[in-house]
Order: sequence, then C-alpha cells, then structure tokens
Amino acid sequence: MSPSLSFRALEIFVAVAETRSMAAAANRLKSSVSNVSQQISGLEASLDTQLIDRTARPIALTIAGTRFLAHAHGIMDHVTSARSDMMEMQLSTLPSLRLAIVDGLDLLLAPDLMTELHQRHPTCDLAAWSGKTEQNQRSLQEREVDIVVSADSYEHHDALERHPLLREPLILVSAPGVLKDGEINQESLLKAPYVRFSDELPLGKIITTHLRRVRMDFPNFCAFHSSRSIFATILKVGGWTITTPICLLDTPGFIEQLEMHIPPFPTTGRTVSIWARRGELAGLPERLAEISREILLHSTIEPGIERMPWLEGRLKVIHDLDE
Repeated sequence: MSPSLSFRALEIFVAVAETRSMAAAANRLKSSVSNVSQQISGLEASLDTQLIDRTARPIALTIAGTRFLAHAHGIMDHVTSARSDMMEMQLSTLPSLRLAIVDGLDLLLAPDLMTELHQRHPTCDLAAWSGKTEQNQRSLQEREVDIVVSADSYEHHDALERHPLLREPLILVSAPGVLKDGEINQESLLKAPYVRFSDELPLGKIITTHLRRVRMDFPNFCAFHSSRSIFATILKVGGWTITTPICLLDTPGFIEQLEMHIPPFPTTGRTVSIWARRGELAGLPERLAEISREILLHSTIEPGIERMPWLEGRLKVIHDLDE
C-alpha cells in the first residue's frame, strides 16, 4: 500500500466529502487546512485520479470521488469494527471497572447495570457508587471512575464520549392545597415558602438561571442539596419548589403526598447521559446506555406521564441530542 493511502487520508477525504470544505474538515478532525489539502493531494496521487473539484464552491466530488467515497466508507467501517473487536478482547481481561451514578438514579439503574457488567466481565472487580454530578465529573477526569451517569455536563469535552438517555423539563411541586391549577402566577407563588435546590448543584444553577431569564424572583425559604430534604420541608411548611420529574419519581414516599403543576412560565430542562473516556471501553458505554433507556422508559417515564399527562412528549428517552 502506498504511504499516501493511509487510514488518516481516508478519514480526511470522508470529512471533506461530508462538509464540502477543507476548513470544516480540518476543524472536525482537529487538523490544519494545509495538512488536509496535502492528504487529499497524496490520496489522489496514490489513486492516480482526481477526487475533489477544488474549483467548485463549495468544493465538490468528481465522479471518481463519488465512487471512491463508498469504498472509503466501507474500509473505515471494517477498520472501526476491527478496532472495536480488539478492544472487546482487551475488556475481557479488564481488572476493574468503576461506575458512578448521580444521586437520584443510583437505586434505579445500578442493580441492572452492575448485573450486565458482571455477566460480560465475570472476573472483573466491579464497583458502583452515587454522588453529586460535579463530584462524579471530577472522578471521571481524574480516572477514579470509568463510566458516569450524569446530567447536563461535559457538553464540549472532546476527550469524552456521550450517550444521551433522557430529556426532562422543569415542573412545579407543592404541598397539598397550596396552589390551584389555573390560578398559579407570581403573586400566588409569593404567598407560599419557596424551598429550592442549592446553587452549588448543577440543577440548582439551571433553575436559578432560568427564573432570572423569565423574570421570576422569589425569596427562598431555604436551600438544600437533596430532593428528600426539599420535599420533606415543603410538606412541613406548606411550600413549593421547582424540580424535575426524575427527582420526584425517584424519591420514594413523597409523590403520593405532593401535588404536581405546570409552571406558569416557559420552562427549560436537562438531559441525562452516560459518559466515558472516548474509545477506551469499545461498545460497552453504548450497551449500558441501551439498558438504561429501557429501564428509565418503563420504570420512570411511563409512570410519570401516567401521573402527569401534560409531560407527554417532554419527558422522554432520547438516543441523540437533536431529538
């Protein structure tokens, strides 16, 4: 094989073909425009044919380039499959694996995920723990854990792979009789204590930032780090909070005692995903994501929509961030 006909050259050619731009391909592959151009020229020389029409704007594939693109995709698929197969073989002798799950989802997901891991890697030393999102993020970055289930984190971290699980909106929860549907507004909310998540938590930051965005300002009665403390305090003082369906549904003992309402303002939400260091665990993170989606759909999302029909289409399993 000619030195120019390398896997890297194929990657660059496919990126140029898909983006129709040398600059965009360079940006996608974290390379330089000059290197992209040199790789394409070397590939064309190796094949003794022109693949790219550089005079077109945006640049276009020649007839030969269009035909070669199918071959390039096939070669890349085979190489990717081979790499994955070799990594799976390495994983069979993996000495240990650490899983961290954000508080509120650990009881729901940990048993099934750890069972799957044990079946796949029976000799592997497995461990799982729960914790705050930021703590789990730090543990993944410092290689103290290998896989993290986390909400709204790492959006722009190229060293990590992300597998989305679900998307959920913000909802309003109150003690019984405190609020009446159809009559909820800023004035009625000001009459009852607002118990909130601490701004030290990612969810607390999301809620506080969004309330400011929609110009809703409420003096808070107190702030907590846990859903249990918030819901217990709401019942004690006759208050209300803004939370998410998952936080409520995964806090046993409270959902029957509280009332759920549609917030009287446009809401945002959050996404929960599985994260791992890119390329280190082959297809294992995606397999765990598939299991997690199935668990969340039947144990949380369907019961949540049954209780709160207005969540239909807003509380959902997702496979892609664009869904």
